[in-house]
Amino acid sequence: MGKSRSTSGRPPNSPFRQQRLQSCHPLLMPRQVVGVMVGVGLLFVLIGAIITASASRVSEIEVEYSSVCCESNCSGGVQKDKNPCEVNFTLDGDMSGPVHVYYRLENFFASYRDYVKSRDDGQLHGEAKLPSATDCDYDRNFAVQGIEKTSVGTYEVNSSLDLLSNVISPCGLISKSWFNDSFALFKDGMHIPLNQKGISWKTDRELKFRNAGDGSTGNNFEPFRQWKTASCDDLPDPGEISACSDARLQAYLRWCDQLATNVDACKDAQANVANWGQFRNFSLYGEAHPSFPGWCYPDSGYCVEDEHFIVWMRTAALSTARKMYATVDGAFDVLEKGDYTLKIWSTKNTSIGGQGPVHTLGHSLYPVHQFGGSKSVVLGTLSFMDGGKNPTLGIIYLSVGAAFIAMAIAFAAKNACSPRKPGVAPFLYWGNGTPKLS
Repeated sequence: MGKSRSTSGRPPNSPFRQQRLQSCHPLLMPRQVVGVMVGVGLLFVLIGAIITASASRVSEIEVEYSSVCCESNCSGGVQKDKNPCEVNFTLDGDMSGPVHVYYRLENFFASYRDYVKSRDDGQLHGEAKLPSATDCDYDRNFAVQGIEKTSVGTYEVNSSLDLLSNVISPCGLISKSWFNDSFALFKDGMHIPLNQKGISWKTDRELKFRNAGDGSTGNNFEPFRQWKTASCDDLPDPGEISACSDARLQAYLRWCDQLATNVDACKDAQANVANWGQFRNFSLYGEAHPSFPGWCYPDSGYCVEDEHFIVWMRTAALSTARKMYATVDGAFDVLEKGDYTLKIWSTKNTSIGGQGPVHTLGHSLYPVHQFGGSKSVVLGTLSFMDGGKNPTLGIIYLSVGAAFIAMAIAFAAKNACSPRKPGVAPFLYWGNGTPKLS
């Protein structure tokens, strides 16, 4: 005979299923409450004092240069800057290393939604993407040409121009606005080397940013042109020259594969890759030329893998963007007090390890006056607790600790002046009249 309807769905009679698990219900007596609040308050005050003391030992100096380097039209129009520009500043005391160098953009608002979404993470990771497949929201410039407006007001890439050679890589507003001011530091005319390696997150370098294997990285992207068009023979290391040459050859062979005819003849001519032009009329998809990578080959450390670019692509959450630029070379354990010169210049891409520009962009540094911003360079040391010179966290801990102690004092004073007889354990009953404690 089956179970009755009234008991068929009843859960098992266990403490867990019937919600009868044992638990601790401490009695909150005034003395215990005051003790806990004082203890928590003292703990927060102690942590806050340690953080504040650590932050107070951080040495930091900020050198604003956007106004100093302006020559004319500083408040509007086409601004004219000194390029290169030199700014003098003074350290009032010694700065013990390691000393970190940052650039700071005021009023930049990099967290604006349209700006943050305008990137393609797959493309940045080295995926081959045609202009129509890129995911750069709110940026219509996916291709060099062939943008057409549809009936619903969106923009598409003309199918006849949806080619690898037309893609902008990297695409998007973030990469397009890449900060390209470079810096060098001098003391009494002596150049102080800046180490610009290791400034980005390790996970970003190893997992998120990689030049495309098909050679498309840097296509139609002006800041990478210097690397994209550079000769493999100009690389400093023989291993790099070999890797670059192999990447160039592979890009050429891939281009041969998409020809309608003469594929074998094209590949046989690989000994002289420069003669690819004789096969351009046989392209099946309209690719007029191979996407040669230049220095933008995988694991080169240039282009998308450049650490300055990687740092820039991690957008700031607040209106002010502060980005790591370099660390003062380990040979200079201490920046001694005295007069220093900061040299600033702007090129089509950042210069690593240089003392000055090779080719500047005329009278133009990175523009900020259009949005009412300002630029500065920050030199500073780090605290062992929370990084730079930031007292905010310590103040928060001190404030919370002080609030707990103040509430404990107020509660103790109230209880002393106007006590209330608390409940006594033997007189606490269950709902059925049975004493909790006998």
